[in-house]
Amino acid sequence: MRLGATRPPRASTGTTASVSRHETIRGSTTGLKREADTTRIYTIACLQHLKEAGFSPELKASEIRVVDPAKPPQVPASPKVALNLSLAATLGLLLGVGLAFLTESHGQVEWRQVVFPHPAPHWYQDLMVQRDGLRQKKQRITERRERLVEVACSRIRNSIGR
Repeated sequence: MRLGATRPPRASTGTTASVSRHETIRGSTTGLKREADTTRIYTIACLQHLKEAGFSPELKASEIRVVDPAKPPQVPASPKVALNLSLAATLGLLLGVGLAFLTESHGQVEWRQVVFPHPAPHWYQDLMVQRDGLRQKKQRITERRERLVEVACSRIRNSIGR
């Protein structure tokens, strides 16, 4: 305990509960007084600011008037279509030119080299062989079909001519 502080008188064992309850009540009232003082100071400060601003708490709704009526803007704020289109066109043009320079700087490159710049995997090579085989087969079928059409046309001509 601090020097100069007074101790409450010691009570018998039956009154210690009432003494501690009394100290608790005294502490809570001190806190409530402090809170009330803070609220009072805040209220006074708010009223002073209202007086400085020229408002009074008794201001009625009928005393309020519209100075300038609200008007919608002549030009919408967003989206800016012309700006967006010009930016898109400029960026597209720059990207296209950059891509053209990039492809020209690397020379003629097959699309297979672009997809797989390293040696192609085994499964891809097999796929290309199958594709090439199918192309050859399709070409043979087309040639055979053309020959059959020529033979059919020549037979029709011969039968009509006789």
